[in-house]
Amino acid sequence: MSAERPKFIDLVLTGVDPTACVKKRLNALVSLNPFDMEAIEPFITFDLKRFRFTDDLDVVAGLDSRANLLKLSPTEFEHLVRQLFAAMGAETWTTIPSKDGGVDAVATSKNLFFGGICLIQAKRWTGLVGLSLYTR
Repeated sequence: MSAERPKFIDLVLTGVDPTACVKKRLNALVSLNPFDMEAIEPFITFDLKRFRFTDDLDVVAGLDSRANLLKLSPTEFEHLVRQLFAAMGAETWTTIPSKDGGVDAVATSKNLFFGGICLIQAKRWTGLVGLSLYTR
């Protein structure tokens, strides 16, 4: 089922019949035998039109087990972080450097527990990151 907030905002869950509510009010399909559970593919969609993406670099392939991450360029480090999200099962894209509010990459996942869109900002600095960056 998929429902926008106005459809369920005024529901008092303690006062509704669950099956009737999801069938009639929220337009869901309900199994005749809900105890026979069957997995379904999530139907989450992500609007990525606001981002401009660039070709990806395979930074991991050039690393050995003793890599010094501080020797990576800032761009290589951003691609490495994107690759880590991809290795965890997310679909990922690297953004074109521009006035994007600091977004270096975008990752999406339809995983039921960790799903959603993740905006990634990766910084490879040798010094401490000051609080002034977060108080703008």
